[in-house]
Amino acid sequence: MRIVIMVIVLGCWYIIVDWAPSDYKSSISQRYPLPQEIVVLDTTLPYKIVERDVRYNDEEGMEHKELIAQKVVETKDIDFSRDFKIKTIRYRLVKDDDWFISRWIGFVMSLPAKLFFLDWDASRGLDSSRARAVLSILENHDEISDLTVRLNHTEAFYDWYRMMTEVQLRERNPFLYRLIFGTLDTVKDEIFAEFCRANYYNPLTKTVVVYSNIESTFAHELGHHIDFERFDTDWVYSLSRILPPIMLYQEWVASIKAKNSLMSDKDRWQFKRYLIPAFFSYIIFSIVIIFQWLTWLAKEEQ
Repeated sequence: MRIVIMVIVLGCWYIIVDWAPSDYKSSISQRYPLPQEIVVLDTTLPYKIVERDVRYNDEEGMEHKELIAQKVVETKDIDFSRDFKIKTIRYRLVKDDDWFISRWIGFVMSLPAKLFFLDWDASRGLDSSRARAVLSILENHDEISDLTVRLNHTEAFYDWYRMMTEVQLRERNPFLYRLIFGTLDTVKDEIFAEFCRANYYNPLTKTVVVYSNIESTFAHELGHHIDFERFDTDWVYSLSRILPPIMLYQEWVASIKAKNSLMSDKDRWQFKRYLIPAFFSYIIFSIVIIFQWLTWLAKEEQ
């Protein structure tokens, strides 16, 4: 019965909401501009070495100038249809493909998501234009930092290793929480993401995984990261997600940040088209969980 109600509600919703404008596909480079060049720490892309004067102040406030060599990637030369890795001082972006067997399994397992959103791009894998849009968002929003973004793939065990060894990840959360809950969240959720081609954010590894070829979807996951970055530690806010009201709050905040800060103005129609239906699914899940809790409490009182 719940499935029937959801189908009816979503069907009516998709009929009344706005759809993409006619020139939407052709204007993505204007919606998500890139700088002419990106200074990188490491990359698999072609780069050049540029020597530049860098000014900085010491502890006493004295200004200094130093000539340093930088690796520079010219964005016009990036082939976004191919796999690549970019690591900067603020973020790491990796575009790759999962093992071909998990891709086939993921194709089947992601069919419910495609049906839910009535869109083949859901869980399809990012194409070159959407990969470009992700890089644009990362470059044009300085509030995004200390983040790893994985496009079309996961690295569950490597990300677990990062969580246990990288200084900035170790210092944010207690060892026991990382060892117990972090292991479950990182390995289980990332493997689930791979075989269902699901999008998710892991605050303990500061990692976003994206499979959906939809701008609002990866903007939503980046919104989760910005939300968590308000705090000095992640485990309390992450653990509180077991409470349905907190989970709904986190999902709503991530969607609002995606709409108001990260997505292009011309993409804001996607808030109603994709993010509201996704939020609706969390409401249904929350109602089911609360009902199960109430049922359990009623049995305990008998």
